[in-house]
Amino acid sequence: MKNSGFFLTGLLFCFVSSFAQKTEKDTIHTKLRNWSLSHHFSQMDSAVLDTSLTGFQAYNPMFRVNTYPVYLGNIGTAGVSANYFQRESSDFFFLQHYLPYLNQPGNQVYYNTKSPYSQIYYSTGGGRKKQEQTVGIVHTQNVTPKFNVGIKLDLVSSDGQYQYQKASDLSFIFFTSYTGDRYSIFGHAGLNNVKLNENGGIKDDKTLEGSKTEDVPTNLDNFNSAATRQKNRNLQVVQYLSIGKFKSAKNDILKKNVIDFKEKKDWARLIHIFQYRKNHKSYQDNDPLNGFYKNVYQDSVSTYDSVYYRSFYNSLALDFKSNPDRKFRLAANFGVDNELLRYSYNIPREISNINRKVFSSYNFPQAEVSLYRIDTSYNSRSDRNISNTAVRGFIVNNLGAGFAWEVDGKLYFQGYKAGNFRIKGRLYKDFQLKKGPSTLSFHGLIRNERPDYWLNHYASNNFMWENEFKFVNETRVGARYYDAARKFLISANISLLGNYVYFDTTAIPVQENTGFMVMGLDIRKDLSLWRFKFRNRLNLQTSGNQVVLPLPLMSFSNSTYFEYPFNFEWTHGHLLMQVGFDFYYHTPYYAYAYMPSSGRFYNQKEKEIGNYPFFDAFLNFKVKRTRFFVKFEHVTSGLLGYDFFTTLHYPMNQRVFLFGFSWTFYD
Repeated sequence: MKNSGFFLTGLLFCFVSSFAQKTEKDTIHTKLRNWSLSHHFSQMDSAVLDTSLTGFQAYNPMFRVNTYPVYLGNIGTAGVSANYFQRESSDFFFLQHYLPYLNQPGNQVYYNTKSPYSQIYYSTGGGRKKQEQTVGIVHTQNVTPKFNVGIKLDLVSSDGQYQYQKASDLSFIFFTSYTGDRYSIFGHAGLNNVKLNENGGIKDDKTLEGSKTEDVPTNLDNFNSAATRQKNRNLQVVQYLSIGKFKSAKNDILKKNVIDFKEKKDWARLIHIFQYRKNHKSYQDNDPLNGFYKNVYQDSVSTYDSVYYRSFYNSLALDFKSNPDRKFRLAANFGVDNELLRYSYNIPREISNINRKVFSSYNFPQAEVSLYRIDTSYNSRSDRNISNTAVRGFIVNNLGAGFAWEVDGKLYFQGYKAGNFRIKGRLYKDFQLKKGPSTLSFHGLIRNERPDYWLNHYASNNFMWENEFKFVNETRVGARYYDAARKFLISANISLLGNYVYFDTTAIPVQENTGFMVMGLDIRKDLSLWRFKFRNRLNLQTSGNQVVLPLPLMSFSNSTYFEYPFNFEWTHGHLLMQVGFDFYYHTPYYAYAYMPSSGRFYNQKEKEIGNYPFFDAFLNFKVKRTRFFVKFEHVTSGLLGYDFFTTLHYPMNQRVFLFGFSWTFYD
């Protein structure tokens, strides 16, 4: 990864060869079909190939997934969205903050192509000592007209600008699909590795001014050699078996975003889903007594925390739909789910006070805390096997003329999750306007769920808790209007939270028994003035309990650029260029702090973060199927002060030059 010569050579070759050939019509979209599986993996929704030049300079996956990310400043590190209604969860508790970098079965894209399709993505910047690079490779081809195979590789690597901040995220998957008349199968096998050096943030924010980034002292340094390692292995197989077909089908049952395959003629199918997940997280620190952590429960010489999670999931469902030739159409799916889970982690065995000695005690920051030195020979491990069983289903009713409703529900009746239920629904109407279609939708959610197992049971060298939290409940309603032709979207959400669980200022999970409300308004509007483009994103939020759930009142991002197409008659070539800047800002609030040992974001009252404008300058251009970007990131570094944080004591990277390209092959 250190040697970029090969990629530079390839970039120049790509650029020159593109102009040496005549411009031909891009036929990718007519010869290649791709889709993802939704509605409990029963529906094939068309996916859009990412070939647009607009926004191509946003190379960091954290910014591509989260419009307003809160993260540790270095690509490849943990992050969460500042927008409450954009946050995602994960079956593996400790992997949640790394999802933008990883590939999971739920977001797998499948292909059917007449010719082999490949895409290569590469970006780099920061120089040799602070280099960061991303690599992405996708290749897929059909073995037969109905049988497809493919691979996908994503790698993020960064040395980091600050001490002991190196990060590396590797994600590799193999996928396949067979779409037959009576039987279809979709397979996904993947691995995800996360490797992080943990520096605990910088000791004093004031040291940013007048210091080189590599000289800024951090809470955990090379002497600690603190590091997090996570491994995720997953396997998924989805099978469709047709048990009844219509003689003809002129329309799709859901009408919108459905791939035109044979299965649309099925009126009844059996669907089986199998998933296997294995996850392991470890954290090590060679100097537990350096003062950063307030508790040492197991080993005062060296920390090695190990957490393991394994899941076997099986689902069997009956899927059916009414005749798609009818004006009023109905589709439904009912099934039973079972999951076999295993939770495992290190715990100190309770012996006697002989093996447990207090060597320090003090107040932090609101509680009396004692540090213990424990004889490590008495450590043991907690292992627990759990079986959860649920019934689920959804109904979609198309009433004609672009008007439809859908309801989706799930109820657990056995196991640790017994009593969990989640019901969500949506009502939408399509409008055909002069400039194009638009959609108005209303949605709602009611959930009552037992907190994640790790929130109730966990032990490590620095943190231990045993809780019996009450069920968390949420009622959410919202509305959304999207006009594609006018590039306008407005979305409003209101959520009432009860028994909300969060990490307090001591990085320990606690439950808020008083209910409170969260409201959000999201507005997106793209404007054009001659060849100038303005992409605007505005988010307004209010939390009824900022102590429990801190949120910025306002977040705003803007991308302003000049776009111009160059046509070269002597080569019949075409080049599309964009030059401009990105801007990001949010109002001050008590943004999260981060705890390396548990890998969780937690609340803090030490310092408000925000009120700092981030500017990036960029140049994008596209030649045929090849896209390039050149970016000068964080131009304002040091010019408008040094309060460039999104997480407490984790500064964003300072001014850096980057470039990258994406090359698509389809022959």
